[in-house]
Amino acid sequence: MTKKGNTMKNLFSNIVVAAVCLSSGYLLYPVLNENNEELELVNELNTNNEQQLSQTKTDTPQLVAQSDKKVVETKNNPVITNIEKDDKVLVAEKDINVPEPAQNDEVVNDSRIVLQQELKEWTMEHKERIDELITANMSSSVSEGMKAQVIKDNDFLTKPELKQDSTEDENWSYNMEQEINRIIAEQALGDKFELLNISCKQLTCDILGVEKEGNTWFKLYVNILKNAPMAEFPNGENAPKSLVYMDNGKSLIYSQIRFKSS
Repeated sequence: MTKKGNTMKNLFSNIVVAAVCLSSGYLLYPVLNENNEELELVNELNTNNEQQLSQTKTDTPQLVAQSDKKVVETKNNPVITNIEKDDKVLVAEKDINVPEPAQNDEVVNDSRIVLQQELKEWTMEHKERIDELITANMSSSVSEGMKAQVIKDNDFLTKPELKQDSTEDENWSYNMEQEINRIIAEQALGDKFELLNISCKQLTCDILGVEKEGNTWFKLYVNILKNAPMAEFPNGENAPKSLVYMDNGKSLIYSQIRFKSS
């Protein structure tokens, strides 16, 4: 009886232990299952992050390569257009302002300013020369009046214009001065007119001389207009300057002749 009682007692104990374990298993299952789900979720997130990081590293060079291929050289500047990423179009700024080379017009204007200044300086020196000659050949009372009249409304001595290239003008001026000298010297009246000065510049010549016999200069003047190349006959409008001043029986002549451009 004692042995049978012990056996029953052990069986009962095993049943109790089994019941307790089974109950504990049911109680602990949700906790363990939840922990497993969290672990799986963390693993899944880590996997996704690694994939995204790998994808980012792979896409970055491709984007640069695309942008490099999309550079289009134009005449004035590069233009970057249509860089595609994730079905989005990025349009870079166009028409970047690039400084233009210096225009030829600026160089031409600068050169013209220099030539105009040189012409102005020549005119001032020429006017001084004319004044000196007038002073030397007339009394002081008459010379001042003549110098004032010579300068009055005389663009050649006050507002000279550039009418031809400076190198061409140098050649033309020298040749025309020689030509007018030749025409005067070859005339029968040449010895009755004393040539004090002849200067040519920018298609205009002015002459200063002493007339020893009346009307001598007018005849010489007409002959120059007929024989000098491209001489321009006065038409009454804006006629070139021409003056005659008398002093002690002597006539001082200042006269201009204009020429057409060849």
